[in-house]
Amino acid sequence: MKKNKSFICCGSRRYDNLDLDKLVDSFDFIIRHNMLTSDSGYGKKTSSVQVINAHINTFYNQKISNQEWFDIYCDEYGLSEAHILKFLDYMDNEKPEIVHFPDNNTALMQSILHKYDIDHPFRTEQTLLKTGLSFVFKFVSEEIKPFLVGYSLSPSNLGEHVFNTKAIEKLNQCHKDDLECDLIIKMHELKLIDASFCAIEDCEKIKFNNLIEPTEESIKILENIYEYSA
Repeated sequence: MKKNKSFICCGSRRYDNLDLDKLVDSFDFIIRHNMLTSDSGYGKKTSSVQVINAHINTFYNQKISNQEWFDIYCDEYGLSEAHILKFLDYMDNEKPEIVHFPDNNTALMQSILHKYDIDHPFRTEQTLLKTGLSFVFKFVSEEIKPFLVGYSLSPSNLGEHVFNTKAIEKLNQCHKDDLECDLIIKMHELKLIDASFCAIEDCEKIKFNNLIEPTEESIKILENIYEYSA
């Protein structure tokens, strides 16, 4: 990865009143996760890298049937059959580079917390990171500062995400969403990542919440794309 490129990692918070496609597509290197495809609210370009978790990686490599995908992800996770088919078509035809980290880079995250002496419970807790932060820490380990968009900064926003609306309780048996939100804010404050876009509210005009301070660089990007005025 060349450091003179721009990098963005996409979460999956749902936006009904704001189009984020132009923002995401303005970046050179786009990271999406699990079943977030192009043309699903976070850019129209094919992912530079599609980071998938352990079970999706297994099922995709095993080439399970469409009905098996439906049985696993529709009722329990809240995905529609149409989106699962869209995801499978996207993977088969657009062929993004697939990356899977066996522990979602949890060990790498802990090493970074120690390296920068960051006081956070994840420094000692044996809690598995969710897939969405795995490549973020790969960037940080390579001294690349990525932008983030569509990640929740507060646990109260997690119900607004596209794909985990029916699975928050299940996911938190292995993960800790509240601590991940806190970690994103802390990493932003330490200037290791730029999570400014995660503070954008779901309004027709760009408006930030007060959970983090947006950076000058992020504001310049928004001014160029949306004619945003702070």
